[in-house]
Amino acid sequence: MAHLQHRVDCRQILTYNIYEEFFPGGVDVLTSRIRTMKEIVHNRDYLYSVNNYQRFYVWDDNKVNTYLSDILKVIGQAQAIPVIPKHFFGQFIVLQIEEDDRGRETFEVIDGQQRLTTFLLLMASIKGQAKKLSIEYSEVRSWADAIIQECDQYLFSEKEGASRKSKFTLSVRDNEYFSEIINDLSSNRTVVERNQYISHVHLFRAQSRISNWLTTLLLEHEKPESKLNFLIRLRNAAAEAFQIVVLKPTSPKFTYRLYQVVNDR
Repeated sequence: MAHLQHRVDCRQILTYNIYEEFFPGGVDVLTSRIRTMKEIVHNRDYLYSVNNYQRFYVWDDNKVNTYLSDILKVIGQAQAIPVIPKHFFGQFIVLQIEEDDRGRETFEVIDGQQRLTTFLLLMASIKGQAKKLSIEYSEVRSWADAIIQECDQYLFSEKEGASRKSKFTLSVRDNEYFSEIINDLSSNRTVVERNQYISHVHLFRAQSRISNWLTTLLLEHEKPESKLNFLIRLRNAAAEAFQIVVLKPTSPKFTYRLYQVVNDR
């Protein structure tokens, strides 16, 4: 994962004149924007889903470790400069598929499932740690509860009666377990291991790695105020420093072609 030095548009990603080859004459079939994870997930009440034909969650320990290591590098850099540094986190290809009766747009995630899944596992872990601190230390409860509410903005859409709708839905095979993991991490409960599918193994190992990593880092902070401050810095680094190039074609035909082209480079 490389640091983002300047604005990137789709022509910089689609090298070797691929843009001209597949979108001749500048036909307006594709928009590209650089967005932070906060802008993608938090600031708008968008819903994201993964279709059943997509590959399942496959990030292994090495990729999760690299992601966590990059976050710590960003936190370290943020201590030396007055602004949050920017970090390139790959591309995100989405296709708008519907709008529900409450006006919320739903996007099918064509490329970016691995990044978004791992990011949300981290947000749930941060929420769980904040909840633990809220219970254990009454003097920082209001501060911890504010972190909990902020993390919820990444994980859930606005309330629908007594329940909340998840902002991100995985495939039918994986979504029940993913939702279970998110709820357990958010409540600081032990996640039950499942190994029926290899994707479940990857999900369990990813959440376990993130949870253990975060628990270990918090041990370096003695006071609850210091622990909460670190959780905020961690959340801000992952949400505001990590930037994605969002590619949004206007038709399925171009969406799947774009996915193949980008991932074949």
